[in-house]
Amino acid sequence: MAPTQPSTSIWIEIADLITSGPTLEQMIQFRPSEPIQQRVRHLLAKLKNGLTTAEDDRELNQFENAEMLMQLVKAKARLRLAKVTSAEIKEA
Repeated sequence: MAPTQPSTSIWIEIADLITSGPTLEQMIQFRPSEPIQQRVRHLLAKLKNGLTTAEDDRELNQFENAEMLMQLVKAKARLRLAKVTSAEIKEA
């Protein structure tokens, strides 16, 4: 079996997070694993130096899509958390 590509791994990490039944706080705190972060840094360095291949560009696009999804998820989680906190304050 071929090793999982890093751009595939980010989606697996996100799926693992979602299926673990995380709290709002855990969703907000999510960060990709260190190997994923290293891969992104490597690809960005290649991009900066004009050395990316078409495959590198596709992989960077996947990381960008995953980042946009998680930014949206985290924003929604923060809004829900703020509503819960606001409701708790009103009850006190």
